[in-house]
Amino acid sequence: MSPLDRQPEPEFWAAREERFCKGDQSAKKALHGGQHEHRSLAEWFHEKVRPDGAALLCAYCDGGLEETSPKTIDHFIPEHADRSLGLAWTNLYPACVCCNSTFKGTRWSCKLVRPDRDPVEQWFVFDLDTGRVNPAPELDRRTRARVRLTIGVFQLNAAGRCMARKRIWRAMENAAKHPQDSASLEDYAARGPYRFVAALYLSTREGPVAAS
Repeated sequence: MSPLDRQPEPEFWAAREERFCKGDQSAKKALHGGQHEHRSLAEWFHEKVRPDGAALLCAYCDGGLEETSPKTIDHFIPEHADRSLGLAWTNLYPACVCCNSTFKGTRWSCKLVRPDRDPVEQWFVFDLDTGRVNPAPELDRRTRARVRLTIGVFQLNAAGRCMARKRIWRAMENAAKHPQDSASLEDYAARGPYRFVAALYLSTREGPVAAS
């Protein structure tokens, strides 16, 4: 998991959120049917939630959006649990279909890790041999439980995801062998997918490579 550098909500958003709270429309319909300057609120969200030029990645698994999955919006606290948060900017996360619908669905816990608030780079470690992510060993018991819950809910260690992370590591190794490809090393770490794998490779490049 990588941090989500959440940007402030656009100026028009508060008025749209207030209108939603006073009505009876579903959040999904409001996001995809509501318009501002001829664009849906969902489109505005995906454009504005990240810094300009940032890669389109899932906030939970860090997989690429549009390339491997349609862009969706996850309600961290589901609408059925608190409708008033249906358009709350800080309750919305860019997510892939698997994390949002296939795995998380309507499940929710206040203990799930939030990639825009919690220090995910310190809490999750990557195992090179298996491609899995695990709680950092130095975490206290409560935080380890939160990390394990998050890994379980979003199925971050599903076989396909572990394989994809190992492919990123191999791609980094291959790029490092060719000076003309050195720029792609930084690009992997900045734009992903699975930026934390690329960042770990860069951090170990000068010394012996070891799994976390």
